[in-house]
Amino acid sequence: MAILKNTFFIVRKLTGLAIVLHALYSVATITSHVDFVTNEFPEFFGNKDVLIIAATIFPFLEFLAGALLFMKIHVKTSAVIAGILSMVILLFIVISGVNFLPLMYHIIIVSALLYIFKAYRPSILDDRLLDFPKSKVDSWKYQFFRFW
Repeated sequence: MAILKNTFFIVRKLTGLAIVLHALYSVATITSHVDFVTNEFPEFFGNKDVLIIAATIFPFLEFLAGALLFMKIHVKTSAVIAGILSMVILLFIVISGVNFLPLMYHIIIVSALLYIFKAYRPSILDDRLLDFPKSKVDSWKYQFFRFW
């Protein structure tokens, strides 16, 4: 079980770091990123302004999801958000046939996010971490719920 927890820790940290670094690169080169998206995918949206707004917001959402995943804050939610963003980007890559390297990156990231989503177990739900006796739990429940 300790190996599984260590594997989960390593995969979560590396995936979060990879997403953050990818997003930071996109944010640092935001003008070329927006130009690339508007030149490669103009036929997907009728309005070019929607495409520009989406291309501008995506790296910031990706950074937020990766940072939350790296810091273990709302792990399942951030994994879902990062997974949706990566799958949308993956879909655009597959449709346009842009390059093989981004395709492999997003396939690896989506696979890692699926693993994180399936393997995450919050430690608060672990019964072994609850050190107080059962009688105190029952008396607390009784004191709290007797008024209702």
